[in-house]
Amino acid sequence: YRRIRERLGAHIVDGIAGESILVECDDPPALGALMNGIEIEVDPGLWIRLAEASVAHPCVEFSRFCLRSSVVEPRQIKETLQFLDDGTRGFYVGLPAGDPIGIAVGAAVRWRG
Repeated sequence: YRRIRERLGAHIVDGIAGESILVECDDPPALGALMNGIEIEVDPGLWIRLAEASVAHPCVEFSRFCLRSSVVEPRQIKETLQFLDDGTRGFYVGLPAGDPIGIAVGAAVRWRG
């Protein structure tokens, strides 16, 4: 979200697109780095693996929201869609089957590319 805010404005607050999990990091990963999944520490020493990573491609409506206008030039929409794609907007990952698991704010996260 930091990169999106820097380019499109402060109205883009964390979680505005309805994500379930947000990971804060200095150097966001590319899809290739997530192919082996993401691991989150849910208890000390107990990690769950989220797999099947895919890019969360942006939609025109979210791009218009980011631009703060329902009437924008097609070129602006295209540029915004391109900027938000390739993982800038985020990724989808799958949860393992089984009992519900709580994930705490500040939980450790790791991935191996």
